[in-house]
Amino acid sequence: MKIKMDKFVPRHYQVPILDAVINKGYKRVLAILPRRAGKDICAWNLAIHAALSKTQVIYYIFPSYAQGKKVIWDSVTNSGDRFLDYIPKEVIHSTNSQEMKIRFVNDSLLQIVGSDNYDSLMGTNCQMAIFSEYALQDPRAYQYIRPILTANQGTAIFLSTPRGKNHLWELYQIALNLDDWFVLKLTVEDTGHIPLALIEKEKTEGVMSEDLIQQEYYTSFTMGVEGAYYAKYMDRMRVKGQIGQVPWEFGFKVHTAWDIGMRDSTTIIFFQVIGQTVRIIDCYSNL
Repeated sequence: MKIKMDKFVPRHYQVPILDAVINKGYKRVLAILPRRAGKDICAWNLAIHAALSKTQVIYYIFPSYAQGKKVIWDSVTNSGDRFLDYIPKEVIHSTNSQEMKIRFVNDSLLQIVGSDNYDSLMGTNCQMAIFSEYALQDPRAYQYIRPILTANQGTAIFLSTPRGKNHLWELYQIALNLDDWFVLKLTVEDTGHIPLALIEKEKTEGVMSEDLIQQEYYTSFTMGVEGAYYAKYMDRMRVKGQIGQVPWEFGFKVHTAWDIGMRDSTTIIFFQVIGQTVRIIDCYSNL
């Protein structure tokens, strides 16, 4: 049977995710993308491809069952297509709307579930799990399903926008240091899916705060976190490429700025002024 699947055309920044799973064979994928970047439409079509490639059980997991129904089962994309319309009718054996379950003609099963009821996965044998908005999920869902995926040499894909330094942040830190993980973290400047002028307009009109903009569009983990006094400035500098290896320049004075700690550490910042540029070259902190 020849199946024509041309309804989904990936955006340029979604291609690496598809390539990592389909062509490079990564079993663990973490994609941290801005709001409205099409995370789910990309992963949904990836799930369809996997289901048709070989017979397997695939769970598409949302923070809640209700959210999965809203985002996938009942949703319509900007182009006017339903998510379910991306599956060619000739490859569908049966559909169970109550359980949000699709059985393919090759006996693959694709089901939408909620991490708020991860116990329902008891006794299942999935080969792929896609965690949508993982930052909002109960992390115990992955902890529960992980041994099943490991035993089956299965694939786990995590999609999310940050929500502070929670379990998504912890997973991101771990994944960055593991060679068998594919990690992608992009901002709106990388994707270009929303004009920056519109984001600035939302800020000017008071629709979104700077903190929320940094979190939702610049995938900041520190925006809005209590106690992160300079987080927004640090993230802004990081986005602009102003943080990196800064060399000490011979022939220029090194200045210091001191924060004399009373109940916490004394911290010294070392910097040089070269032309109109202030270069912070080192930092020392001690009690």
